[in-house]
Amino acid sequence: MSRTQAIQSIITILLAYPDSKVDREPFIKLAAVGLEDYSGASLNAMCCPKRGLIATSKFMPSIAEMRQFCKTYVDPMLVALPQKIEQPVDLLKSL
Repeated sequence: MSRTQAIQSIITILLAYPDSKVDREPFIKLAAVGLEDYSGASLNAMCCPKRGLIATSKFMPSIAEMRQFCKTYVDPMLVALPQKIEQPVDLLKSL
């Protein structure tokens, strides 16, 4: 994904923990680098107040905790896809 979306997600997380003592500017920069490669869906899920880190963590999550959430997040749309996509050549051979 993009660093911009990662920054927006981190700011959302920070807003959920207004009493956090974290130095926000350096944290945002470091976390953005750590999260920029994850999908937009996983970043959005991480910030979800119903099922994300905000819903499950009483304290400000670390960058490692945010990365772990994104790493283990499974997009429900991807689960519905077939596990093996047959190549057109394979389909022709079976006829």
